[in-house]
Amino acid sequence: MKLIDFIGITEESAKAIISNRELQSVDFETSRSLINILCRCGGVQDASAIGLKLISYKNGQILTFPGEQYRSEKNTITIDFETLNFSNVQPAMILTAIQKLLRFAIKFWNNLNLNNNEYLPPGSTKAIIFPFPITTGTSYRLTVERNAGERRLSRRFLGKHLLTYKFGTTEGNGAKEEFSTTNFNKAIEAIFDRTLYKFDPEPSVQSDLVFNSTDLNYEPLSTSLLLGAEDPYKKLSSRQIEFIRKPFSLPSRIEGPAGSGKTICLVLKCLHWLRDANASGNAIKFLFIVPSQEMAQNVRYFLRY
Repeated sequence: MKLIDFIGITEESAKAIISNRELQSVDFETSRSLINILCRCGGVQDASAIGLKLISYKNGQILTFPGEQYRSEKNTITIDFETLNFSNVQPAMILTAIQKLLRFAIKFWNNLNLNNNEYLPPGSTKAIIFPFPITTGTSYRLTVERNAGERRLSRRFLGKHLLTYKFGTTEGNGAKEEFSTTNFNKAIEAIFDRTLYKFDPEPSVQSDLVFNSTDLNYEPLSTSLLLGAEDPYKKLSSRQIEFIRKPFSLPSRIEGPAGSGKTICLVLKCLHWLRDANASGNAIKFLFIVPSQEMAQNVRYFLRY
């Protein structure tokens, strides 16, 4: 099997990789598929296993998100395997390196603050990422060019385009180090090729199972106020009501510190849908899985009240 020379990654697929918990550790079998891709021997089945689409282009590959549509402006990151090699490190280190690289890319694309292990050398268009803790005794670094082919791309391919071309323990030639843009140009041309997306169906509303997240850090619930109210639902914010009314067939998440009202908000959600089921003549059950007897007693108390 001929090894590929580069891989181009869109912002949508980068987000999917860093948000997939089974791609955070080699303890999960799914991570092997991502490692195969990064070791230049991955195929469409590996991409499918991690929820992405892999497209061959010339002597490289492109990773996109299923249903991703063509746009005239896209943020991208290219890994040039002709100058970068992950074969000298263990699979766990490969996985960590790509996760740190993609996290940097997303912060760069969205103008977010960088971490201490992400460095932009003064007077340079490069970025240096140290994916492993210094305490481990390793000095591995990823070298990223932030403006590869900027003049050539600025009008034809809008967006922020990164090129990762080195992984190792040496500094190279520093800020003025030269690099090849041959594979980078191929990746960009592929990502902005309309035919790459023409067979993808328009994403439906139901296919995007994004968590409806309610944060009680900013909207805490007063348990005593709710328990004493004739209609506690009138005391809730619009976001809390949205969480409660969202069907259980779709994923939801509620966050907040101890005492912020997470438990009673979950109870109110269950009661809402129990009433809905009763009105429809349906029989349903809800299961609370709690970490302690104390929490179980709290749930029983709220339900009885």
